[in-house]
Amino acid sequence: MGDLTDEADAEGDGDGNEIRVFFSCKFCYSDDDSMGKWLCPCKCTGSIKWVHSSCFDKWLQNAPIAQKTQCQTYVYKKRWELKPFEEWCVPRVKLSCWELLEILLDLYSTYGLLKGLKRTLTGQRSGLFIIYCDMSWYSQLAHFLFWKTFVATDRRIGFYKNLGRMIA
Repeated sequence: MGDLTDEADAEGDGDGNEIRVFFSCKFCYSDDDSMGKWLCPCKCTGSIKWVHSSCFDKWLQNAPIAQKTQCQTYVYKKRWELKPFEEWCVPRVKLSCWELLEILLDLYSTYGLLKGLKRTLTGQRSGLFIIYCDMSWYSQLAHFLFWKTFVATDRRIGFYKNLGRMIA
């Protein structure tokens, strides 16, 4: 948090000339210097940059908790950068043998479901008898119900989301 003890701030314009800046409190809208020293509590600029220390104290007592920690006026821009390769690290994922077995069975079951669905849709599963063709649809439906009941549960989906967060 910046503060200013002088009555006015002088900023340079780059050519050696000084520009006189006058302050106005963003809470009480006064430019009276007798109300305390001037503060700039956030990254706001322009006419809402400066506040009296007494006005800021009053505002802190009455402001909602969410606004006390971060200025609601200034919009912070997030900038994502990829770390250099040297700073990459392998995450520590501790999986038990049972969890590894569950992952392998889930992958195998999902692969079998998708492969069987593809074969059923392309007609590769239909045999010589028309009855068998109908049975392939029932077989695929039974496989889907098994997959939905035991593989695509909320607990498993949550497990895979958390695992993805740990790895990424």
